[in-house]
Amino acid sequence: MTLSNFILPSYLVDTPYDLYNQKKKSILLPGKLNKNDCADELTIEDDGLKIFYNVQGHRSWYIAAAVRTDFPIPVEAGLFYFEVYIINQGLDGLIGIGMSEPNVNLNGQPGWNERSYGYHGDDGLKFISNGHRGYDYGPLYTTDDTIGCCVNFFDNTCFYTKNGISLGMAFDDISGGELYPSFGMRNPKACIEVNFGQRPFVFDIDQYAKRIFLNAKEKNEWAKLSEIYKLSKSAIEQ
Repeated sequence: MTLSNFILPSYLVDTPYDLYNQKKKSILLPGKLNKNDCADELTIEDDGLKIFYNVQGHRSWYIAAAVRTDFPIPVEAGLFYFEVYIINQGLDGLIGIGMSEPNVNLNGQPGWNERSYGYHGDDGLKFISNGHRGYDYGPLYTTDDTIGCCVNFFDNTCFYTKNGISLGMAFDDISGGELYPSFGMRNPKACIEVNFGQRPFVFDIDQYAKRIFLNAKEKNEWAKLSEIYKLSKSAIEQ
């Protein structure tokens, strides 16, 4: 099954979300970077999966720049995961990975502005809607690292992974408006490539998702999502 010309990630196959879409085909997944929702300082390559910082010159010219995906993360999926491969950390490693709502300013790292969340590679801090205050979270990340981000809408939490290892919960208040995977940079030569399921993930998200979905079914949490987000009753009961 494909959504927006992208392959459905294996961890979502045969879930209520998948079964619902087989009938309705109406709830799309993030599948690529959005060239129409991207700061001028960033350049997206033709495949929509690779991006680099295009500003050169004196350091005073470097400003934070971000990009969002083509579609928001669908709460109806229950769980969503994506990864970022750091092709080049750039001069200072100023890269941020997270989520933001559609109207958040693109001249800022994820987590700096209201209604955004981010984990940053240069200092290992996590940021929640405030660029002036970061919180200790994980290790730094750099060239050749793969950073993953998983959002769980059953309990409104989010955790990150580094090179296939979970870093533990980052945020426990993921809720509210539409959230788009978001990626920021602030240094020349920085380049990253995103993966929404077009190729195998480094982290074993299939096993993690299997456990989460089984627990959700046992606790009738899919039914709760169905009432709020109008998933079909037949899909929930599978």
